Amino acid sequence: MKKKIIIILLLLFMFIPNVYASDSDKQSVDTLDGVEQGVSFYVTYNLDFKGVYEKRSDALGIAAVTFEIIFDEDVFTIQGVLAEQGFTANIVKTTDGKYYYVAILTSNAIDNVCADGILFCGGYTGSVLFYTNETTKKEATFKIGEYEGVLLPMLEEGKEISTDDAIVRTGTSSASKKLTIKEKAKVVEKPKESIVENSNTSSKEVKNNLKKNTTTTTKKNTTTNNNTTTTDRLNNHLKVLKIDGYEIDFDKYKNIYSIEVPKSVNSLKITATPEGSKAKAKIIGADNLQENDYKVLIEVTPEEGDSKTYIINISPIEEEIQKKENKIAITDDQIELGKYILIGIAGLIVVIFIIIKIRDIVVEKGIDKL
Repeated sequence: MKKKIIIILLLLFMFIPNVYASDSDKQSVDTLDGVEQGVSFYVTYNLDFKGVYEKRSDALGIAAVTFEIIFDEDVFTIQGVLAEQGFTANIVKTTDGKYYYVAILTSNAIDNVCADGILFCGGYTGSVLFYTNETTKKEATFKIGEYEGVLLPMLEEGKEISTDDAIVRTGTSSASKKLTIKEKAKVVEKPKESIVENSNTSSKEVKNNLKKNTTTTTKKNTTTNNNTTTTDRLNNHLKVLKIDGYEIDFDKYKNIYSIEVPKSVNSLKITATPEGSKAKAKIIGADNLQENDYKVLIEVTPEEGDSKTYIINISPIEEEIQKKENKIAITDDQIELGKYILIGIAGLIVVIFIIIKIRDIVVEKGIDKL
């Protein structure tokens, strides 16, 4: 896993984009006002980048983000991490003792509509699950330190990303949240495992490595089983996605799929099973493709937290094209028959050749006798 984290960091942006510092970027930290010892809780970090707007063709979208998380290690232990929709995230501890939240958008598709989840607009939100250790301290503070966001413009479908298009926004935040620590009669034993990956990378290298590659498709969103109930309540992924009669390469972190159907087909039978035990999946548009512009949406609503939308883009194909393809198509039986015919022809040619040779020999002997 350690090597995987380092690879992720080294893959982030293989070119050097334009880097800008901005005083207009906004950050905030949100969590409980107070927490008991021996209890796990989430701290939510929000980063709003200037120039990121929803549903505008000239908008900038977030492709990757990293930010330093500052907390008291003697009081808190990191247990897990939740990423914003469409992203995969990890916590990395560098050689100089700093912690970084690193997130990458996993979708490869490009579109000019932020709402489709291709490039995320409206800021970034990521949550970290902390455990409160036994302590004599009465209060603690969570902060955001240095941060960077890789922004890309909304591009038309099929247009390639230019290295000149990428913009990295950098800054140092003063966002913080203070909470009180309450005593508890019986303190739960401190968890022995943490999801934090110790990296041989320095803080400077972590930030510089964010300028490597936004098309990284790492698919594992790191969590642990230390608080399965809480994680399950927030789980908005699909476990199963199937379309009767059609093959798709399903991945729970991939939001958008495309299939081709005959033009006469106006409905699809779709199986969508949520990963969360109490999450619900709602399928929209599968019963009437034409009225829904050949787009099917699957909304996954967890017990708590934000919902997630999977999109199936459908391309209707003229049936005449399919009929022609069927006529041209050669079956395995036909191929096998063709082999036997060729072997028969070859055998016949050999026999004819032998007959001709024998005839020539006979003729030659007859001439010699004369």
